[in-house]
Amino acid sequence: MKGRAYFWLWLLGLGMALGIAAWQSYPGYMDAAYYFGGGLQLSRGAGFYEPYIWTYLDDPAGLPHPSHGYWMPLASILSALGMWLSGHHTFAAGRLPFILLASLIPPLTARLALTLDQNRQRAWLAGLFALFSGYYASFLPTTDNFSPYMVLGAVYFLLLAPSPKGTLTARRFFLAGVVTGLLNLARSDGLLWLPMTWLAIGLLWKKAGARGWPFWKSVGAHGIAALAGYLAIMGPWYLRNLRVYGALFSAAPRRALWLRFYNETFIYPPDILSPQHLLEAGWKAILEARLWALGENAQTALAGQGLIVLFPLILIGLWKYRQEVRVQVGALGWLGTYWSLSMLFPFAGARGGFFHAGAVLQPLWFALAPSGLDVLLTWAARRRGWHLPQAQRVFRSALVVIVAILTAYLVWTRVIRLGWGEGEQYYPQVEQFLVQAGARPEDVIMVLNPPACFIMTGRPAVVAPYANAQAVLQIARRYGVRYLALEADASALPFYHDVDSMPQFRYLGTVSGVRIFEIR
Repeated sequence: MKGRAYFWLWLLGLGMALGIAAWQSYPGYMDAAYYFGGGLQLSRGAGFYEPYIWTYLDDPAGLPHPSHGYWMPLASILSALGMWLSGHHTFAAGRLPFILLASLIPPLTARLALTLDQNRQRAWLAGLFALFSGYYASFLPTTDNFSPYMVLGAVYFLLLAPSPKGTLTARRFFLAGVVTGLLNLARSDGLLWLPMTWLAIGLLWKKAGARGWPFWKSVGAHGIAALAGYLAIMGPWYLRNLRVYGALFSAAPRRALWLRFYNETFIYPPDILSPQHLLEAGWKAILEARLWALGENAQTALAGQGLIVLFPLILIGLWKYRQEVRVQVGALGWLGTYWSLSMLFPFAGARGGFFHAGAVLQPLWFALAPSGLDVLLTWAARRRGWHLPQAQRVFRSALVVIVAILTAYLVWTRVIRLGWGEGEQYYPQVEQFLVQAGARPEDVIMVLNPPACFIMTGRPAVVAPYANAQAVLQIARRYGVRYLALEADASALPFYHDVDSMPQFRYLGTVSGVRIFEIR
C-alpha cells in the first residue's frame, strides 16, 4: 500500500471518530468520567490526587486522596495532555487525544495486515473493518482506554513482525517493552504482555535459527531490553505507589479477588473482603459465578470482538497463520486474558473488563479476518465452480457493507437512541438545588457516580456503598459527607429504604427523580 492509501484510511477514521463524538457531550459512564476527572486534576496542577471516591477497596484515608489506586493513569494523562495543549479544561479538549488515536487505528491495522502476506486488497479490507469496528466504535472517541489500547496493540504486533534478515535486535524489543509498559499504564491487565513479549523473543529466536544469537544470549539480552523498556514507563509509577501505599499496588486489586458478586465492588468497610469471605459463599456459588463469567466473556468474544460475522473468518485466519509468532502470542495472550477475567476477576471481567482488555487484540483480529475470508472463498470456488476474483469482489464488498450497517446500528442505539450518559445530566440540577439550600462548595455529597458528579459540578463526592445505613453514617463521619443523593438506580442498595425512617437523614426534596437528603 502506498502512503496515499494510509492517508485516506486515517481521514476516514478521523471522520468516523468526529462524527460519533458530535453526539457525546460528556464522558458517558463512570470509567470514562473517572479518567477525565483525573485529567482535570492533572491539568489544574493537583497531581495524582482526586476529590472523589468511586470505590472503598483501597480504603482511602480522606478527601482528596491518591488517585488511580484501582484503575491505571494513562487515559487521565492523555486527557490532561489534550487540556494542556488546548488551554481549555473541557471534555471537548480532554478527548482530543482519543479522537486522534482513534483515527490511527484503520491505517495501523492495514499496515499490520500487509505485514502478514503483502496483499494490498486484504490490507485495505482489514483497514475498513477497523474503521467501523462494531461495538467498539461508540467508545473510541471518549476518555477511556479503548483507542489507546487498540493503537498500542497494533504497534506491539508490528514490532513483533519477522525482520527480512531473520535477525533479532535489542532495540526492537526495548521498544516492545515500552509498548507493554504503556499497556500496563493504561490497564492492570496490560502487565500480561510483558511475559508475552519474553515468549515472543524465544519463539522468534527459534524462527531465526542459525542467523540469530545463541538462545541464552537472545533470551538474556533481548529479555533484559524488553524489561528495560517496560520499566522506563512503569518504573516511575511503581516508585510512586511505593511512596504512597508502601507497595507496588494499592490494596484494591487484591481485595477485588474476594468479591462474591459485583456490587461488593462498592462495599464498606473494605476489610470485609478476604479469602474467608469468599469461601463462606460456598464452592457451588464460587463455581457458578466463574462459569457465568466464562459464558458472558465468550459472548463478548463472539459479538464484541468478532462482530459475529467476522468471528469464523478470524478463526480461519488464526489457523492459516498458526505458525506466525505474532498469531501464537496473540492467541495465548487472549486465552490468558479470558481465563484471568473469568476465573480471578469474574465480575469485573463480565461487566466490561474483558471487553476493555480485548481491545489490544482487535487490530490483529481485523488483520486476520480478510485472509480467513479468502481461504473460505477459495474452498467455495473449487466446490461451486465460482470465478474466484469475482467472488472475492462481491463477498468483500458485501462484508464491508454488513459490518458498516452493524456498526451504524450499534452507534445509533448506544449513543443516539438511548442517549450517551449515565445520569450526568442530573448532577447540575442537583447542584443548583443544593446551592439554593445553602450548601457550601466544599460540602461532600454521596452519589452513585462520584467522578461524573465532580466533573459536572466541581463538588467533592463519594460513592453510595453497598452497605446498610449505619455504614453510610460511618462513611459520612469519616469523609465529611453532608448530603446524600439517591437516584432511581440506587433502589437496589441495602440502605435505600432505611433513610426515610432514620432521624440522621433529613429529606430536602426531589430533583428530576433524585431524592436529596442532608446527613446530620
